[in-house]
Amino acid sequence: MGRGNRPFRNKTNTVYKAINPIPHLFFQDTTNFMNIFVELVRQEVDYQNYVMMKMARWFIILGIILIIIGVILYLTPWVFKWFGHLPGDIRIEKENIRIYFPITSMIVISIILTLIVNLIRYFKS
Repeated sequence: MGRGNRPFRNKTNTVYKAINPIPHLFFQDTTNFMNIFVELVRQEVDYQNYVMMKMARWFIILGIILIIIGVILYLTPWVFKWFGHLPGDIRIEKENIRIYFPITSMIVISIILTLIVNLIRYFKS
């Protein structure tokens, strides 16, 4: 940290005034500038911690939802037997290769998820 605009003395006891053009343009004293800078950095760190906490919370929620979906699929496989067998889904089966492109099934899931998200937004506001 610099001395700012306060006078200081060298070895011969001559008084000099520190030249610091950037804080001098905006602030009268460097300590005030440094306090404001430190406070801005502290606020940025607080905001980053807040964002990280929100992201962590969403990852935990997403993980719980995926576990619930996995348990449902494991316990009731007949419920989603239609997935990948709709008209428009591409299935290529050869001797050693099986390729699935569930295009229509994904469109149906996208429509269902869009409806659910829009309903949540509608009732939330």
